[in-house]
Amino acid sequence: MFCLGTPAAFLGFVASSMLRSTGNVKLPSMINIGTCFLDAIFNLLLIFPTATYKILGLSITVPGADLGVAGAALGTILAELVSTCLLLWFLVVKSDKIALVGHPGSFLPEIFCMRRVLRIGSPIAVERMAMSGAQIVTTMIVAPWVLCLWQPILLPSLLRVCVTCRVTELLMQHPPS
Repeated sequence: MFCLGTPAAFLGFVASSMLRSTGNVKLPSMINIGTCFLDAIFNLLLIFPTATYKILGLSITVPGADLGVAGAALGTILAELVSTCLLLWFLVVKSDKIALVGHPGSFLPEIFCMRRVLRIGSPIAVERMAMSGAQIVTTMIVAPWVLCLWQPILLPSLLRVCVTCRVTELLMQHPPS
């Protein structure tokens, strides 16, 4: 069930980030708040069975699907899907800076743009490679020492877990009478 909602959640995250990067922080925040409310409403409708409530003398029937935990997952997926569709619509159609519909242009890279990307991104790329390399070297230096220090603690614990599992397995195969 989780896998069904992952594409919508990912697209929503990307669309929200793209809108924020254009300076429009308010809209994605409001849509994300709306997602929480939609999630609560969908959960109410999908988790519980149909019920009738009396409020101030009025009988109100709330429909429900009685799906339990699956209803909670489905409600969250539906809320994410609605918010993702809204975010993508604002991103593709309504955004002043990066809308695709109704604006002439091309997505082909231009040489002056690529030079600018390389000029801005190269120092960051070099810094990330240096930091990653330093972390790998540090791990290579520290890992043997950690293993030597933790070995007297880890081996008895590991042995205890293995013995417990084996005894449990034997007891399940041959229960005492």
